[in-house]
Amino acid sequence: MSKKAREDLLKECHKWASERTDLPNIDREMSLFEIATITRATPAKAVGLAPMKGHLGVGADADIAIYDINPDTLNPNDYKTIEKKFSCTEYTINGGIIVAHNGKIVSTPDGKTYYCNTKFPDEEIYNEMIKDVKDWFKYYTFDFTNYPTTEHYLTKPTPINVGE
Repeated sequence: MSKKAREDLLKECHKWASERTDLPNIDREMSLFEIATITRATPAKAVGLAPMKGHLGVGADADIAIYDINPDTLNPNDYKTIEKKFSCTEYTINGGIIVAHNGKIVSTPDGKTYYCNTKFPDEEIYNEMIKDVKDWFKYYTFDFTNYPTTEHYLTKPTPINVGE
């Protein structure tokens, strides 16, 4: 976010928002590379998808968002134009297939369904966790036993192995 965008946003907030944060003192602008990192690579790493998501290297799924932005002519202080440019991709590619062009869907391929494949080394911890989850189901409109979904219902099931 640009300094100008932070200043304009803080004008809309209660005055204590400015007093309780360092945002007004930050002069630094983010580069397009940093924006790509914090919006793509970092979330992929955080949820364990870094081997196939959040980068353009070997082994990646070829999920790509292409924006109509020229970094050589982009005015970093014109945050409204930047926000508009980032609101719609020129092309969205999923698994190497163009699925959207200029905000219009052009194809709907069957994508992967990611799920957590958890391994608990300690059965006691697992049982505590399940008990906690089951307790929350008293607030749900369906029973815990109706919640699990087996792989045969998923499109291209792809596990994210946790705890191995």
